[in-house]
Formats: sequence, structure tokens, C-alpha cells
Amino acid sequence: MTKKILLLLIALICGALSLDCSGSREPPNILLLPQYLSIDATNSRLFVVDAANNGFSLIDLTTNAIVGDAPLLNQDGPLFLPQLPQDIAVMNLGNGITRIFIIGNSPPPSNTMYVLEYNSVTGLAYSPIHPITVGTNPNALLSGLKFDPNSGNLFVSDSSDAQVRVYNATTGAEVAGSPVAVNPSPAKMGLNTSVNRLFVSSLGGTNISVIDTTNLAAGATSVDVLIDTGSVASATNASGTVLFALSPTLNQISVFNFNVAANTVTAIGTPIVPPVVGQPVPTNNVLSGAAVQVAAAPLSTGLIAGVITQSTGDLGFVDVAADLSGFAAQGLVQVLNGQGATGIDILKDASGNGTVAYFAAPGGSAVSFVDILGNVFIGQDL
Repeated sequence: MTKKILLLLIALICGALSLDCSGSREPPNILLLPQYLSIDATNSRLFVVDAANNGFSLIDLTTNAIVGDAPLLNQDGPLFLPQLPQDIAVMNLGNGITRIFIIGNSPPPSNTMYVLEYNSVTGLAYSPIHPITVGTNPNALLSGLKFDPNSGNLFVSDSSDAQVRVYNATTGAEVAGSPVAVNPSPAKMGLNTSVNRLFVSSLGGTNISVIDTTNLAAGATSVDVLIDTGSVASATNASGTVLFALSPTLNQISVFNFNVAANTVTAIGTPIVPPVVGQPVPTNNVLSGAAVQVAAAPLSTGLIAGVITQSTGDLGFVDVAADLSGFAAQGLVQVLNGQGATGIDILKDASGNGTVAYFAAPGGSAVSFVDILGNVFIGQDL
């Protein structure tokens, strides 16, 4: 009887204190503060950089599972990343090797881009071209990265001097025509390889900068989207090119038809804004929190999808009609452990159509994956 009473007391104490007294424990999360990610589709790899802790992990896209039982890097690792990563881009080098570029806000010199390489045999190492010094300002605020597989160039936005610098991603050398002057306070960028255009957001005005990636010497042109922008995305189908513009100040997403030849934009529909406080929430509501980043891709149906990460962890969906005549707000996919969602990337099939969106959420210590054709949650890595 005494033993039974003792066991009962232990159970009551463990329950009251929320302790695990069973002798077994769930393994700790491998992902701690995942913030930005980038896909190497050729090698079926998704690389995830943490917001802190020198965390860096790999997800196998054939299984959607984290590779290994620990991050590739952590605070005790032999390699180091920027203290406050701001973006990541990757390129396939061939022979199963992925080159990885990471920028961040660290103590000066903050204009240092870290370059690593990964293959499944030798693991992770600094690249022979590491590091790349971006410009000459040791206090630079690097904010966005995009790798263009068509030109082999890497684009880096610098918020501190309103420039985009361009580097040969193979050699690390700055290319002719760089830097390109852009609108004030550039942030995240959207690359559309179908039309060879790089769209650069601006937190300092309402004009988005447009760079022809095949003609850097021409400099950037501007299109006025009537809102400040922290994130932009673009995709093209048989009817033309769509541009999504996200304003963090207004918590608004605007959708445009971008005329490549004329370098002009025409609004598609009315801007997407959160529900009005005190009014019924529409069933197709796209915004449940603060919008953070937008990504876009054509779909096999002919539509163009826009997907929006936000503070609540919900992923918002917008489908633009195949003829670009309008768009339909498709609502939200609610994701547990998706709080504070930030970086997003879209996996595409062999035809270039988007299939799965992957997004990082430091607030939930998770990377989630969602089917963007059916707008259905698939799974999550922690």
C-alpha cells in the first residue's frame, strides 16, 4: 500500500509541475529560431538559417525531413555565420555541391557576406571564395539576396546606401555595371527569371526599382506602386507578368500587371487589407496578422499564386486569374508552430510551376510546408 501511495504522490507532483517523470523525453527541436531559407531544387535541398545561435540546418526535399539529428552548425560549431542573418541564397555548383550565401547584421564590418559549400560526402565548409566584402562601407545594412541562375550573378541590396551590388557567384568578383542605384531603403527583392527582371522593394518611398538582369549598365528604372514596400515578388504566365507588393507599414498587399516592354504597372483589383475591427471576418480573409514576406509562382492551372507569411503563422493565398483580369483571395492555411513566420521559398516542378511553399517561423521553431495548388498544409519540421 505504501508503494502505491508513493507512486500516486509522484504522479500528482509531476502533473502539477508539468514535469516528465516517465523516464523518457521528447528530443529537443533541431530548429531553434529558423528565419530564412532557400531551395536548391537540383539537389533536393532546403537550407535554413536561424535568427541566432549560429544555427544552420538542412532539409531533404525528397522526404521533407531534417538531415541528421542536429543542426549542421550551432553556437559550438567550427564555422560561423553573421550574428543576425538577414537573408540566404543558394546555387547548384554541380557534382552534388551547393554553394550558400548568407548576409546579416553583425558588429562592423557588417558588409561581409559569408559563403559556404555543402555536399553529402564532406559536409559543410567555407567556400574558396569566402568571404565576399560587399562595397566599402563597414557599417552597411545588407538586407536582401537573390541568385540569378540565368546570368550566374548574385544580387545584394544595401539599405544604408540605396544600392544593389552584383557579384559573379562563381568567382565572387563584383561584375561590370555594379553597383546599381535604387530607391531609398531597399529591402527584400523579387527575381523573375522568366522575364529577366529583379524587383527591389523600397521602405523609403512608393517606387519599386526594376533591374534588367541582362543589362546592368542600363541602371534601374522605377514603377510607382503607391505604397512603401518591404517585400516584392513576381511571376509570369502565358498572359503576362504579375507583381506583388507588400507594405509592412500599411499591412497591405497590392497586385499589379507589370508590362515588361513599357516598364509600367496596372493595378489588378483592389489592395488586400486586414479585416475591419468590429466587422465580420470574410471567409476568404488573407491577412490575420502582420504581413512579412510575399512569394509568387505560376501554377499548372495557368493561375499565378501569391503566398504571404505573417506574424500569426497563417499562410495567406491569392490566386491571380490566368488572363490577369483579376485575383481571388483564397483565404488562409492555419499553421500550428508558425508564429512569427518570416522567410519563404517555393519549390517548382520541371515546367517551372510552383508546387510547395516552405516557410520559416522563429516564434514556433518550425519550418512548414504547404501545397500551393490545393492550399493544403502538408507537414512541419521542428
